[in-house]
Amino acid sequence: MVFTLRWGFISTGGIVERMIKDLLLPPSDRDVSDVQHQIVAVASRSKEKAVKFVEAHLPKRMETQAFGSYEELYSCPEVNVVYVGTPHPQHYQNVKDALLHSKNVLCEKPFVLTSAQSDELFALAEKNGCFLMEAVWTRYQPVVAAAQRVVFGGALGAIKRVDSRFDKDFGDLDHAHRMLNPTLAGGAFYDLGPYALLWSTLFLYQHPENEQEFPTEIKATMRIDKRTGVDAAMTWVMLYENMGATASCSVALDTPTPDSCIVVTGTLGTLTLHGASPYPSSFTVHLFAKPQSTTSSLAEASSTTSSYPIKSGRGMHWQGDAVARAIRDGKLEEEKCNWKDTKLAQMVFDEVRKRSGLDAIYKGKVEGI
Repeated sequence: MVFTLRWGFISTGGIVERMIKDLLLPPSDRDVSDVQHQIVAVASRSKEKAVKFVEAHLPKRMETQAFGSYEELYSCPEVNVVYVGTPHPQHYQNVKDALLHSKNVLCEKPFVLTSAQSDELFALAEKNGCFLMEAVWTRYQPVVAAAQRVVFGGALGAIKRVDSRFDKDFGDLDHAHRMLNPTLAGGAFYDLGPYALLWSTLFLYQHPENEQEFPTEIKATMRIDKRTGVDAAMTWVMLYENMGATASCSVALDTPTPDSCIVVTGTLGTLTLHGASPYPSSFTVHLFAKPQSTTSSLAEASSTTSSYPIKSGRGMHWQGDAVARAIRDGKLEEEKCNWKDTKLAQMVFDEVRKRSGLDAIYKGKVEGI
């Protein structure tokens, strides 16, 4: 029997539009037959905005309800799961309110702004028996599992470093735009940082030899955007002592992202992902030249590229399918994006914020920091 997950979305922003568009694609396009999705409600703080969004993006046959308050959506009995797509500082209260209504929740990244907030929400989800997950959709793309098999399988030798960069040139923005507005936790770090951090988590933290140990040392530095004082760029370095490896992560809001900006380096070779950090479509494994066992000459270096194109939508639907299966099976968390992984991200973000000086920028402007 096909399980139908009934979604309610709060906010009508671009990320919500993209997620809904992917969820409405035929599951058969991605060889899925056990779950499907229905958008039963969309809420905004303005009823007019919600109605316009539904009319523009949802088929009439779906009969999606448009609410002028989040409370109405939380109270809607038809909603199985609430997708939180509001600005960063609102996530904590939005997720908490949904959980207090005993709703399952998928929350956009960054999940919340501090470790204290995330710990409280996970405890509340467990108490109320609710599914809760940070929406790190990149984790569910086929290229991720394939790249991890290479890295974990030993082809690159001992892993020594992961370099992950995600820059995006947002151009000449209005100073009130969320990317430049310090009261909305604006800047490169909170918006782009989850993607840069993700790849070190996938290749170092999740590596079997690491035994799920958090990084033991974190250092960070930032460059200030002169327009509003938020961070225009942030770089942080982490030491994974169990692995004898480092991770270097970098984000910026005023430079374009080059191709091949994620590189895993081992003693025998490298793995380079191609494409933007949220949705790379291929990777190249380059093995270094090395001495042959029977002669003094070097074996030739070699390179092999493997492609995993996203053939349907942007690739956000795989995340939705995973959420549907977890809720169908009565789980509170999903294995590929579990609570401990999110707690790691929150811990790293807390440390980077403190060590870079970003705390001082947000203090008195962003609630909870």
